Amino acid sequence: MTIKMKEAIDALCALPEDRQETIARAILDFASHGDEVYHLTNEERREVRTGLADIERVEIASDEEVRAAIKFA
Repeated sequence: MTIKMKEAIDALCALPEDRQETIARAILDFASHGDEVYHLTNEERREVRTGLADIERVEIASDEEVRAAIKFA
């Protein structure tokens, strides 16, 4: 194990359990795909560009709006 990996594990151990679970799943997913690189579809690229443009125009939901939407979901 590399020094950097040991540092990462030490940092992860200090996080709350739910964050550890999320990160562990992401690491396992990444590791299971080896050197495979995901390529966005044209539709995904359009969605990302639209989202970034919305952010630049500040056309995103506020924290309060998100909380309200989750409350009613």
